[in-house]
Amino acid sequence: LSLRGASKSCFPQQVFFETDDWDKFEMNSPLAPAFWYELTDYALFPHLQQFNSAVELVNQLLAVDFVEIHRAMAIFNEDTW
Repeated sequence: LSLRGASKSCFPQQVFFETDDWDKFEMNSPLAPAFWYELTDYALFPHLQQFNSAVELVNQLLAVDFVEIHRAMAIFNEDTW
């Protein structure tokens, strides 16, 4: 479950949990996934639609302009890749 080499990085949180013992698994910090989430495409890329509940998701799906979001994403990808 863990990669020992990953624990010697310059980042403030471990990439993986530091234990192979499932009894100690809950002792690992919940801050590690929170830290790494902030570096993912989900958090960094503009124009991604986020929601906090199923109701909010449905409301967004009913109101969203998919063509406009697609256009904005394509422009961003063209500019950054």
